[in-house]
Amino acid sequence: MSSTLKSPQSALIQEKKLLPKIVLIKGSSQYDVLRVFIDHLAEAFQELGEETVTIDLSQEDYVEDMKKIQGIIKFFISLNGNGLSLMCQDKPLYDVINVPIVSWFVDHPFYHWDRVTYPLKQRLVFFSNQNSFDFYFNYLRKPTTVGHCLQLAGCQTVKEVTPIAERPYDLVFFGSCLSSLKEAEEKLNYGSKMLNAVVWETVEQSKLETERELHQIFFERMASVGLYPLELAPEKMGCLLSDIDRYIRIYRRNHVLKSLGDFPITIFGNGWDQFEHRTENMTILPAINFTETQKIMGQSKVVLNIMPNNRTGIHERLAYAMHQGAACLSEDIPGLRAEFKHNENIFNFEMSSNLSETLPDQVRAILGNLDELQRVADAGRKQVNENHHWKHRAQAILDALEVHKIAMHLK
Repeated sequence: MSSTLKSPQSALIQEKKLLPKIVLIKGSSQYDVLRVFIDHLAEAFQELGEETVTIDLSQEDYVEDMKKIQGIIKFFISLNGNGLSLMCQDKPLYDVINVPIVSWFVDHPFYHWDRVTYPLKQRLVFFSNQNSFDFYFNYLRKPTTVGHCLQLAGCQTVKEVTPIAERPYDLVFFGSCLSSLKEAEEKLNYGSKMLNAVVWETVEQSKLETERELHQIFFERMASVGLYPLELAPEKMGCLLSDIDRYIRIYRRNHVLKSLGDFPITIFGNGWDQFEHRTENMTILPAINFTETQKIMGQSKVVLNIMPNNRTGIHERLAYAMHQGAACLSEDIPGLRAEFKHNENIFNFEMSSNLSETLPDQVRAILGNLDELQRVADAGRKQVNENHHWKHRAQAILDALEVHKIAMHLK
């Protein structure tokens, strides 16, 4: 055989080696949640025919792993800004090698202020909540070629799901008790009568709110007393909103779990020993990593979802639970309303002050009809498999990158 010719198999191998690579950056994450996301997103890109490399910043030799990457890098991607500050020759790595970086923030921008505002020449910014772009463009005013709302997703990690009737866990919640309400409340005293009034008006309007975002309510209250966000240093505004958000998250979790009263529920999370309304029917177990969480979801009839302050997105807890064949019970918000239908592929409840009068009876009715519960769980699983799989998000990222490439050449 001529040395200039290659067998079909050799040609295919060489062609694959020359494929541009997508580099996924994996950082630290509570309960390994974002690390699992990166793994599943890498698998999704591979399903679409892309070649991927994952760099784990928690490994001491990650720099050497980066140097070993051969061929063209198509783009980098990380979650919550992990790896944005990587440097080369005292300059941002991505600017030196002129390769775009996709920054996908799964939390609100005020939690990652420095990373959201980190200056780079080629950057695509994604948020999991459409309303985060309102905040990003109106209050941060940072340039980016492409901004995109990319909701969180999940994947089917098992082919055969356990039937609802055979699942040992009836109602399960995954989430920690971040602190006591009293501790969170003490952080909301800023020594200014006017600012404290704005903060507590925001809290009162937000703690049971399901339609508007926290930052929208906060800015509205600021304007009502003649104050505007730009009068606060931007990073200080982020700290303030984070403090308010933390209090509301604690309040909402406490409110929902308190409302369940004596209804049996299994909670996986830390800190619930300080929960004032704990009952004998609450089984409290330590927090588990996200890989184990998926296994428990696969043995649960109903997974309870209490949304963070995100009104237009979905939560990974919901997507993964449905992929594992569980039914989801979640508060009714616009983002879920647009994707799912109550009593058809999800169960919704209204976040209200009288939740203790409605939620226990609703859960009792749901678990009292296993055939109906199985039907809703099956429909939910079908919906997320068709629309909320990581491969759908991977394709959206590839599409956004094409727009970015065109935008970079416009004059």
